[in-house]
Amino acid sequence: MNLYLALAFFGVAAIIALSLKTANAWRKFVILGRGKLQSVNLLFNASAEEADFRLPPMQDGVRWHLAADTGREAPQDLFVAGEESLLDSPEVYHAGQRSSAILLARPPAARVGSSVS
Repeated sequence: MNLYLALAFFGVAAIIALSLKTANAWRKFVILGRGKLQSVNLLFNASAEEADFRLPPMQDGVRWHLAADTGREAPQDLFVAGEESLLDSPEVYHAGQRSSAILLARPPAARVGSSVS
């Protein structure tokens, strides 16, 4: 079980490293300095079964956006900074077995794009 957790952390670190490289280094990826990011939610499912994660409620129209999910197939697994996909459900995120996901909470004006469940 610890091996799977270590692999999940390694996967997230690799995703972040790739995002930094493909998103024009720090200028595009450092979204905290832009005042558009409200919160970050890191989800880790080390189970051999799929799992539903209850998401914290958001206020003032802020919605969760998917930045990365190791359980999805390309090109729906990793999004360029600023182009994250809006989640269909603001309350629950469905994670595949042995996967990790990065969710970003953004106000409505910060991102307009496709939605994903």
